[in-house]
Amino acid sequence: MTAQEDAEIAVAIGRVCAEEPAIRALLEEAGDAAPLDQFLAAARGGQELTAPVTTLHAALQRSGDALGLLGAVRTATPWGLGQMRPVDVVLLCPRHRCSRTQVPSSDKSTRCTLFDEPLRPERI
Repeated sequence: MTAQEDAEIAVAIGRVCAEEPAIRALLEEAGDAAPLDQFLAAARGGQELTAPVTTLHAALQRSGDALGLLGAVRTATPWGLGQMRPVDVVLLCPRHRCSRTQVPSSDKSTRCTLFDEPLRPERI
């Protein structure tokens, strides 16, 4: 697997972790949340994620999400951070599997959607 493929998978896991309810709602509205369920099962089971990422990406695009799952790979801002600003701590994936980053906040979940574990704090 190339470094680009690793980065895409990490972005995909991070986006699903941070936005699973919204992704599910979009796919259900389009009539098929199976690609999300397959992705989650593969991620939780430690399986190869290349095919599930590709399938979920295509399903999101068909459902109206123009960027799909991988559109953020080429952006400068990591998922969940919004505009960059100085902070002391960010929350990261507890298992070092995805690229999710989140600024600690009382109005956002601080748990990993895939494994239901607390996000890991990291000083920056």
